[in-house]
Amino acid sequence: MVRNKGKIALAVLCFNILTAATTYAKELTLEELINAMKATGYSKQTSDMNEKQIDIQEKAIDLDGKNKIELTSNANIYSNNDYGQSTITTAVTYDIFNYRNVHNFDTNKTSNIIGVSKDLKDFFVSEKDYNKRIILYTRESTKITNLQTINTDVIALIDLYVSYLNSKEEKRVNEELVNTYKVDKNVKRTAYDVGLGSLYDSELSKVNFENASNNIMFYDYKMKNIIEEIRKNYNINILASEDTLKEFTEKNYDINNEYFNSIYDTNVRNSEVALKKSEEELKYLKDDDGLPSVVAGVNYDIDNKEPYFTVSVSKTFDSYKEDIKLKELEVEKNKINYNKLVSNKDINIATSKVAYAELLKDYYNLSRQVYITQRQYEIYKVKEDTGLATYDERTEKYQDYQNAVFGMSTL
Repeated sequence: MVRNKGKIALAVLCFNILTAATTYAKELTLEELINAMKATGYSKQTSDMNEKQIDIQEKAIDLDGKNKIELTSNANIYSNNDYGQSTITTAVTYDIFNYRNVHNFDTNKTSNIIGVSKDLKDFFVSEKDYNKRIILYTRESTKITNLQTINTDVIALIDLYVSYLNSKEEKRVNEELVNTYKVDKNVKRTAYDVGLGSLYDSELSKVNFENASNNIMFYDYKMKNIIEEIRKNYNINILASEDTLKEFTEKNYDINNEYFNSIYDTNVRNSEVALKKSEEELKYLKDDDGLPSVVAGVNYDIDNKEPYFTVSVSKTFDSYKEDIKLKELEVEKNKINYNKLVSNKDINIATSKVAYAELLKDYYNLSRQVYITQRQYEIYKVKEDTGLATYDERTEKYQDYQNAVFGMSTL
């Protein structure tokens, strides 16, 4: 029985239990549910797809243009030679290698040229190396995000599991009530019929019996609905008509910072990765802006058996470097967010530990309350049998006991 504000504490306990177990018995444990969700759940399937997307992007970066051949063709046709000669040029490019076929319609001559060309800027500011560094940050961020998604689903699954156990306990209490009220109903009706009891007690026992019976049907439906929700939402192979969830087994856990770090470290780490990625992007923008593009080429005219060289230089001069300024702001924002998360981490851990301690305190107090109200009910049952208490008073004491049990179930 778990209190809402203690969800993080319970989640921490569950995160460290997860060993592979995919064979289900009739009564499933929380560990089995979490393992199944992590193995075949929809969040796991989505995480796998995200990883495959990164693999595709990384392979494209490694190939660096070596996976494609570019074919281009352009024609210049003039009706008057005074404006130029009519030609058609066909070019094939693969990586740094290129081939050109130029046909002159006016002279009916064809030139075949092969060559290589390379932007020398890449030796100083390599776009490929930059993209490889960025994809590493992207992969790490994706892994962290996937983990956060799965952990969120784990906590949601724990909520459903706890709701199921609460309903199971409420059903059990009402089954006790039905047995008690069934006897009461028969006894009180017989007593009334022979003139030894009141109509009020007879009707009250009947209403109590009907309410408890209706509650059993309600909680049974609720439990089956939770099982079905788990199956549909998390792709876990369980059947509402056959399978049930096993009671949570209490264990002695040493709740310390190591357990809570598993929750809060992911946020800090994700923020750190975002900061490093933005710093890498800013560095590349500045380096790329600081150097001109110098494309050098070595060519050979096959028909004329003549080599020649080409060089082209280009540089854009921008008085207002918007992309750099925006990236600088992004870096600063990421620094602020990272520092905030680091500062709040210890506070969040302390808050969670206090919540866990409060959970244990409330559990102990309510356990005592259940014991006390149960004893009070037993006393009033004896009192009623000896004529020192009314049936209405005994019913109130049983309701007190029932409410205490329900209070435990809402922890």
